[in-house]
Amino acid sequence: MRAPFPHIVLDDFFDPVILDRVLTEFPSPGGIQWQRFDNEKEIKLASASESSFGPITRLFLYHLNSSTFLEFLSKVTGVANLIPDPCFDGSTDFTYHGQPDPLQCPAGMTRKSLALYYFSNGRAAEEVSNGKHSTLFHNRPGEEYRPTFKQRM
Repeated sequence: MRAPFPHIVLDDFFDPVILDRVLTEFPSPGGIQWQRFDNEKEIKLASASESSFGPITRLFLYHLNSSTFLEFLSKVTGVANLIPDPCFDGSTDFTYHGQPDPLQCPAGMTRKSLALYYFSNGRAAEEVSNGKHSTLFHNRPGEEYRPTFKQRM
C-alpha cells in the first residue's frame, strides 16, 4: 500500500475479451446525453445512467456489484459487509480520483472509465466532514485553485 492512500494494482484481473467487448460498446462523446464538466479542475463527460451503456457493460457492472465480488473486495480490503452503490453515484467525503496532470490522448482517442462505489456501515470519525459538498479538490504544491461560481454554489 502506497501514498497518497492505501491501494493495490491487480494486473490482468479481468478477461481481456470481456474488456474488449465493453470498450467496443462504450458510448462515444456524442453518443448519449452526457453530464458535462468543464472547469479549472476537470474536463470530462460522465453518466450515472446504466441504461446509457450496452448489455455487456451493464452485465460487467452488475458482476462488480454482485455478492461474490463484494466478498472478494471485503477479503482484499478488510472491510466487512460492503454494500454496492446501485446508482453508480458515490457519496463519500474523501474519494480520491482524477489525474495529477492533464491527459495527452492521441487525436481521436478518449480516456474511458467505469467508476463503482461501495459503502460500509459506519465510518471512522476522521472520515466524516461537517458540511455537505460534492467533490473536494486538493491543490498541487504551488498551485492555487479558484472554484467557478457554479462550483461555489
